[in-house]
Amino acid sequence: MKLFIANVGVNSRDASERGIRSPIFDDGTFEFLPIKESRENAKFTHHKYSNITCFNAPQNTLARFVDLRYADYAVHNDPEFATFTYGDINSSRGSNLKLIKWQDILLFLARLNDYREGLGFIGSGRFYFIGYFTVDSIAEFDDGHPRCGREKLNGIGNNAHYIRLMTREGDTFRIVKGTLNLSRRFKTALEVTPEIAGLVFNGAYSEDSDTFVSKATGETILNKNGKPTRFKFFGSNTRTIQSYLDSDVPSEKTSLDELMRIIDKDCFLTAHS
Repeated sequence: MKLFIANVGVNSRDASERGIRSPIFDDGTFEFLPIKESRENAKFTHHKYSNITCFNAPQNTLARFVDLRYADYAVHNDPEFATFTYGDINSSRGSNLKLIKWQDILLFLARLNDYREGLGFIGSGRFYFIGYFTVDSIAEFDDGHPRCGREKLNGIGNNAHYIRLMTREGDTFRIVKGTLNLSRRFKTALEVTPEIAGLVFNGAYSEDSDTFVSKATGETILNKNGKPTRFKFFGSNTRTIQSYLDSDVPSEKTSLDELMRIIDKDCFLTAHS
């Protein structure tokens, strides 16, 4: 089993250009706001901030957390935690979805901002883990044509990429389907601290240099560009979907087991019905 991480939802650019952020509350609960859909693809979806129900307050929609002028923006509602699907096109960011296999873990990372009633958003955002899928199947599409058995098309109808495919000629993309009883949208988010990042990178954090030393080799962990992996760049280092831990590697299994133990203890896992 391998652990993959996907960095999802509205980001610092959405915050700076439109003031759109995902809120986290004092008790650790949160709402996840998807990115807006591209102008080209906006007409192929019915999802808007104004019609997606809040997880914690079903009487409200996500429009509660955006400026009125953005309430009816078409959004790319992906991942979706009702039936646990996540898709991405065959791009440099999402190409590693092709490496995901049955029973791997796809862990979702999002930027969340502190939110207080009466005050709104406070301060800058931080990164949190918000849920995961235990992979059941992967459906592949090439120019809109499925490259997988019909059984893998079951249960992906809620995914934004599949909805787009139903209304126009499709892209080349993959959809990951999570096992229903082994996939979760967290009730409380898990903040990525240096210690949590150390588990992800299978290393020990050095505050003095803001880097990580590998538990396996004792050497400084490098990113894909050959530079030291720094905690302050955690969001950038995880922007591309990739695997981080492999349960077949003893030291990595230890880190993976500890990370999942913390999630089970602190995130009050709940399936969204």
